[in-house]
Amino acid sequence: SYSAYRNMDYEITNIYYTRRGKMCVSINNFKFSKYRKLKCGNFSFRCTNKKCKAIATLNPQCTSIINHKNKHNHSEYSENAVHKDIIRSSVKRKAVEEMHTQPSKIIRRELLLKSDYNLNHGDMHLLRNSMYATRLLEINISQNSQILLTRLYYS
Repeated sequence: SYSAYRNMDYEITNIYYTRRGKMCVSINNFKFSKYRKLKCGNFSFRCTNKKCKAIATLNPQCTSIINHKNKHNHSEYSENAVHKDIIRSSVKRKAVEEMHTQPSKIIRRELLLKSDYNLNHGDMHLLRNSMYATRLLEINISQNSQILLTRLYYS
């Protein structure tokens, strides 16, 4: 999803979801992930950099920035890095949902949906490898749970 809103020199440029379904926003090329819902209904977002203390408060529709606390202690990400992260998270999510679809088809479909993002060949290789790793992790978890269930059932 795309939303652009200006408030005190802060602009929400992208709203996207991680492969685990967690909401993230890109504000002035800094990535924030949803931290908690406040009593008043607003949402608190933290910077995705673990060492950074920046927090942004957004309205319930996540269209405007209400408050921004603490400065970032790192430089902003490039626009290409943010776009790469958005596509990677959506490709990983689709890789688990559509286990039998070829990786190239999933990547192509996502790039067609986000045609204004320009990625290079190395980024395509990164997307494909992250899909394979995600699928392998998903298969290992399901196999281990099957082994665990059979051991519990037959012992």
